[in-house]
Amino acid sequence: MEIAWEVEDGYVGKSRPQHATVEDDEISECDTVEEAMELVSNSVQEAFENNITWCFTNHDKVKKEIESIITNKKEI
Repeated sequence: MEIAWEVEDGYVGKSRPQHATVEDDEISECDTVEEAMELVSNSVQEAFENNITWCFTNHDKVKKEIESIITNKKEI
């Protein structure tokens, strides 16, 4: 079974659907719907952890501000 999921970051637009797969055999081993849904949730969580990363796009600016804060702290 293919599960479609996406990251909800609070911003409108630019959604990029992601996909995770749970084998039917794994689902059939579950005794309840709730257990199967937990399996699906865990698969989505694993896909998220393996495929989604973050980065900051203003690295140089942040570094300069940090340097300024550290330098000013030393001067006090």
